[in-house]
Amino acid sequence: MTGEAEGIVHVIDERLAQWAAHASRPQLRAGPTVEDLGGLDAVLTAADHLAQGPFLAHLIQATAHHLDTFGSEACKPLYDAVLDGLRTNNNHAAFASATDALASRPALARELGTPLTRALLARLQQAQDASDDLAAALIGVEAADCLVQLTLAGVTKAARLLGAMDEATEDPAALPEAMATRLPRLLGVLDAHHPGAGLREALERCLMLDHTCRDAAFELALGDLRQALEQDQYAPMTEQLRNTQDRLAELITLDPHRLDAQLYHAAIEAVLGLSAPDAPARVRTAASTLRDVLHRYRSYRYRTRTPAWARPRQNDVLAWSELTVLLDGAAAYLAHDDPWYEGGHGILTALLRAYTAHNTVAVLTDSPAAAAVETLVAPVIEDAFLQHEHRQRFLQHALAHDEEIRDDPAAQQLHAALLHRTATSAGSHDQQAGDQGKARRWQQLAHQLKDDFAAFVDQTPEHVLDRLVNRPGFGRDLRLWW
Repeated sequence: MTGEAEGIVHVIDERLAQWAAHASRPQLRAGPTVEDLGGLDAVLTAADHLAQGPFLAHLIQATAHHLDTFGSEACKPLYDAVLDGLRTNNNHAAFASATDALASRPALARELGTPLTRALLARLQQAQDASDDLAAALIGVEAADCLVQLTLAGVTKAARLLGAMDEATEDPAALPEAMATRLPRLLGVLDAHHPGAGLREALERCLMLDHTCRDAAFELALGDLRQALEQDQYAPMTEQLRNTQDRLAELITLDPHRLDAQLYHAAIEAVLGLSAPDAPARVRTAASTLRDVLHRYRSYRYRTRTPAWARPRQNDVLAWSELTVLLDGAAAYLAHDDPWYEGGHGILTALLRAYTAHNTVAVLTDSPAAAAVETLVAPVIEDAFLQHEHRQRFLQHALAHDEEIRDDPAAQQLHAALLHRTATSAGSHDQQAGDQGKARRWQQLAHQLKDDFAAFVDQTPEHVLDRLVNRPGFGRDLRLWW
């Protein structure tokens, strides 16, 4: 480097220090402009220094500002410097800051185009052979993280990344541990958005290693949960949810401090418990567990860095928590012998909020959860009204005399559904076999007995059925009895 260039580099460093000392918080987050660094000629003269050292992120930020102001043609020399830094910078902290800056500026990433994708894929490939080179291994996984974010944003095509991630996990034991540890979460996020791409198989391969098995098991559980909520009937959905809950329970046994697994386990318990004979106690316990775990989860997240792809996961946890709170409020009035003598408005409000909780649950993707709530929650609320005729009169009275309830679309929807189900049951030649309310209340009996369920329920007092399904080992007792 010439003496003149060294002087420019020194000036660049001084300008960065001066800019940082006087910039506001929003300006610090946005990064410096080319003018803040002394102009385009000064930046290009110091391009190698910016690209190879700790200031690569600032070079990316300045380039993004320049693109916004002057357009693509004026930025081409800067593009070369940015790409060179992404190809060759070996400082992990600098590279991580750079990919964070790049992922938050999709317009610049689009301009960099295919050369950017190739540069990041090359760093991912190099990391697979990094052996004891910790920086190279971490840079590779930062490149993968950035590619995931750009793929989810629609900036880069998914096909090459999906293939590269599958190839990288053909033998997870051969990867540097620092790299392999972070891959399962990225695989799970990609699987959520690109199901059927073979990434579940990659996650299953990660189950074999101690440093990847916990995250892999969690991602597989979330995949099971997504599959459960895609079902359109009550029985297969609840069966798949139990499978998901079993997988989460195994993970919690392996890692008792796994807060995200505990959150989902408690939320699923609340959903499954809503239709159980002991719903008030079961949902209340699940909700209490969830509140305690959520408090610890928020405290943990507050102290850690959250990558962009993980923010929808946190929103998802909050959505499940909101649904659980609604279910807890409703479950208090689902007991078979609850007369509903007092607090009429509050009772209906709690039930109606759960009945139309369509905008709560969405597992990692933007798919609406209406089908899940309609399948798992709404029928149980309807069952509670259909169990006793006076509860239907309770709702009809509110629709006639309570201004808030009368104008509530949820109350009108519930009333229409009750009328429809009553008419359907009255016209059925085999009401007992077709009574899905009983199948939901004693869902595990219905699952095990199948065609014999209706006859068994007809011959057995309800209090005996309740005791049977609520006791440990009920399946063994059932086989001995029936």
